[in-house]
Amino acid sequence: MKQWNVYNYSKQKARGLRRRCRNFSRYILEHTESFTTIGGSHLWFNFYKFFGDTPKVPNSVRKFFVQTIINRAEHLISLKTDPEKEYRVICVFRLPELEQTLILIPPTQSAYERFFDGFFSAEKYGRKAIPIHQDYFESEWGFIIPKGLDVQGYRIEVNEEEDDHCTQEEVWFIGELK
Repeated sequence: MKQWNVYNYSKQKARGLRRRCRNFSRYILEHTESFTTIGGSHLWFNFYKFFGDTPKVPNSVRKFFVQTIINRAEHLISLKTDPEKEYRVICVFRLPELEQTLILIPPTQSAYERFFDGFFSAEKYGRKAIPIHQDYFESEWGFIIPKGLDVQGYRIEVNEEEDDHCTQEEVWFIGELK
């Protein structure tokens, strides 16, 4: 299984993780109870808001964070009624940071297409999006994708011209993509 790239030079453990996981679970359950509370917008989930900006948080907690969001997206999909069938539910993850995680619900097909057009137009700003196969997300990161959800992953390479440095991150889209 792939490990998050965090540098933990201390042997001291992070405290209160059970409480933080419980608070996160309560928060996401409350905000995804019904589809109408979100309808046509998005929910932001900042990992550091719930678990702190520390490298001492174990990978199992990071995996819990991502898997919970995926499961709640599946729950939102199951709650859709006939008038809401045009809405799509999509989870967006930036790995390994998890800083900008969201459940996106574009209200129309054109809004959905505009989102992806904006994502891929970033190539003109020195970013390249290289597709990654779905099996990589499930096998390397160890997540379980529920049936009916599609997965698309991209490795983003950003070339910084002033110091010839290239940074990489992965962006994953999970949900109703087709």
